[in-house]
Amino acid sequence: MRPALLLIALLTGCGTKMVPVQPEMVLLDQPQPGDAVRAAIIRGVTRHKLTTDSEKPGRIVATYDRRGVMYRFAIEYTDRQYVIHYLETRGLETATSRDGMLIETRYPRMIKRLQRAINEEISRPAREAAEARSRARQHELAVEAERRRAEEAALERERLQRQPPPTSPPPPPVHIHPPAPRHPVQIQRRSVHRSGSQTLTCCINGARYTCPSQQAFNQCMSLSPSACTPAGRCK
Repeated sequence: MRPALLLIALLTGCGTKMVPVQPEMVLLDQPQPGDAVRAAIIRGVTRHKLTTDSEKPGRIVATYDRRGVMYRFAIEYTDRQYVIHYLETRGLETATSRDGMLIETRYPRMIKRLQRAINEEISRPAREAAEARSRARQHELAVEAERRRAEEAALERERLQRQPPPTSPPPPPVHIHPPAPRHPVQIQRRSVHRSGSQTLTCCINGARYTCPSQQAFNQCMSLSPSACTPAGRCK
């Protein structure tokens, strides 16, 4: 067994898992301006509760120092990638083998979390721009929908204005019953001349009256036969 593997096996058997210390390289999905990569790294370091020790173009040195554990590393970056290099540590077990340095697995786990934070910060501008475009599009759609609703409401008002006003139904016909007809009045006039004298007879509805004078006869013809004498039925 190679010495490095033997050392790893011995450390693992003692309960501490060790891994080789290697640079961690991350390629960017697409080229980014150097200032944008730097700003994303600074934000990721801050999110991961690290402190920036020093900085120069293309290189940032950061340190984690909490709860008795410290490790320092350098982050070198370009517009296409960044690489995390181990510098030193305290509070973690390390070992040296023929193939290089070994360190506890807590260190690579921390590096992976830092990579995720930096990657999220690198993708943040594009993500925020996409979200802003989505919000702007949603706003445009809402404005367009509101405009259409206003147009439809205006058209509906115009349509209602063009319609003739509703007319009230005609009142129901009033049936006026004619007065009950009176019994028909039949008046007959009869004059009889006898030996130079004149007999005036007035008939009202079949009743005969004999009138002694022209004046009495006229009254009988006016339905007032009081001055005449009933004389039976008219023939």
